This record gives sequence, structure tokens and C-alpha cells, in this order.
Amino acid sequence: MSSVRLARFGILLFLISLGFAGCTLLAPYDEVTDHSVNDLTIKTETALAQADAGQLSYAESQRFLMESIGSVRALQIRAGLKSNNTEEQTTLKELEGRYQALVERGRPLLRSVATGLRATLLDLQQIQIAKKRSAIFGADLKSKQATASQ
Repeated sequence: MSSVRLARFGILLFLISLGFAGCTLLAPYDEVTDHSVNDLTIKTETALAQADAGQLSYAESQRFLMESIGSVRALQIRAGLKSNNTEEQTTLKELEGRYQALVERGRPLLRSVATGLRATLLDLQQIQIAKKRSAIFGADLKSKQATASQ
């Protein structure tokens, strides 16, 4: 039992030392990507609200979905330029598949069939939040180290 506790303590110390060493397990925060993800989420939620209110035709639904696929592909290109970005790339690939499935469904868009899409958008937003927190923590840590060395 004590060896398990010791192993857990060792893992915890290792993770803490990684944080203080300035090692990054996430790709760096990208403000352009963050804004693009937020814009895509807003457009998606707006389209879903319009669809539920009967204000979005089938043609408008298809146009929205195709534009969204284009936005996701642009985000995939940008995400591919950064190292340590596999989680974001995987989530973007999944998001593209979700939009594509709605296109192939061949019916007008409805919130009730977009649950997976909304969950994947939320996953992508959480990745962006984690990157932003990491960037803030790293910047704060670097400023403390610079102050200490002066």
C-alpha cells in the first residue's frame, strides 16, 4: 500500500517539475484559432436557433454546413502548423465529420440532431481554454523567474 502512495507522490512531483521547468504539453495558445472557434460556435448556435424556429431553409442549412466545413478545414491547416497539437487536430477532424454527417443527412438542420456537433465544439473550446490558461501560467512563471534573477 505504501509503495502505491510513494509511486503516486513521485508522479505528482514529476508533473509539478514539468510545470516549473517550462515544459509544454500543449501547443502554444493561438488567439486567431481561439477567435475562429468562438465565431464558429456562435454561427452554429445561431443557425440551430434559426432552424428550430423554422427560419432556416434546407438550402440555407446546407450552405451553412458547407461554410462550416470550410472553416474547420482552415482551422485544421492552422493546427497542423503547431507541435504538440494532436488533441486539437483530432477534435477538428471529428468536428468536420460531424458537420459532414449533417450534410449527408439530407434534411433541414435541427438542434435535436446536432447534439454530437455541439459536444465536439465544446471539446474544442475546452482545448482553447486549457491553452490560454497554460499560456497565462507560463507567462506568470517566466515573469517571476525574471524578477528573481534581477
